[in-house]
Amino acid sequence: MRKQLVVALSVIALALPAVGCRRGKVFTAPPAAGNGVRIELMSARAKGQSLDLGLVAYNDMDQEVIVNRNQIAVVGPDGRDYYRSGGREQHTVPARGKHDVNVSVEGAALANAPGYYVRFDGVWAGPVRVDVPPMALGQPATSPGSFNSAFTAPTSKPEPQSVVAQVREAIAPSNPPPSGPRSSSVQQYQGPRRKLKNPGQKCAAIPMKVKSKDVPDEVAVIMDDVLLTELHQSGFEAIGPEDINAMIGFEKVKEAVGCDDATCVAELGNALGVEYLVAGNVAKLEGSMVLTLKLFDVRQTKVLSRANRIADGGPTTLPRLIGEAVQELVDRSGL
Repeated sequence: MRKQLVVALSVIALALPAVGCRRGKVFTAPPAAGNGVRIELMSARAKGQSLDLGLVAYNDMDQEVIVNRNQIAVVGPDGRDYYRSGGREQHTVPARGKHDVNVSVEGAALANAPGYYVRFDGVWAGPVRVDVPPMALGQPATSPGSFNSAFTAPTSKPEPQSVVAQVREAIAPSNPPPSGPRSSSVQQYQGPRRKLKNPGQKCAAIPMKVKSKDVPDEVAVIMDDVLLTELHQSGFEAIGPEDINAMIGFEKVKEAVGCDDATCVAELGNALGVEYLVAGNVAKLEGSMVLTLKLFDVRQTKVLSRANRIADGGPTTLPRLIGEAVQELVDRSGL
């Protein structure tokens, strides 16, 4: 009798669509697939008025697909569409490849909901929207709604140049001179790029630790984007601070800054589900920018490679230094 009761309780537990706990309610859902694109739910946690989603987009087509995170709708129990905003919007899924896509949305109506629909309004193959069916989390109280016709296809694939343009804007003086050329310009990395022997290895780019008051906070944030871009171009399946924030929360991201010991690397890497971590420091010493990057192996909790770069000048040199340092990390790591 006791064995039958245990079995019955186990079956009931497996049938539950969501599990509540002090850390929030956890949801599961089968993949949503259609027209050559499949999106799998890796994690879904509702806590308070927020819902955090960890997704993986698989592209089975022979052309790349762009997923716009700001065009993924979470349909609340009130029937409204909730979207994330700001930050890095577009994620490119290579042909016959995959890419992690993390989404966090907030809204008072999302609190304590029995379920939600996730609608993929922003999946594009060139100018054509890819029709991927909605995903049901738990027991949604409303219908999934329909595609938001206000959304349009991206005009072009995001390029690293757009990041450099952000750097130029961030470091420009608030009151520029009325005429004459500027004495400094952003330096991009123009050298050869080394590729991983086995592309697609998962890596997390930890927010850079800034050790100088001469580097504005907004420039430090953009440097994280530059590092993420360089890792992608070297073949890593990399996630950055925004993705990490969506997965483990803002407080954990703040704690991760400067993570460079074995215990920190193991805990953070396992929490993020990545094989490698890249952490770095930026400082300004007597007119020169100093950059240090380390590539960690999470499983072996050791440093695979280090790279140091020094250049005369201000923050305008950082994009070049980061590019050079990432190439050295990849080369010395043997990956």
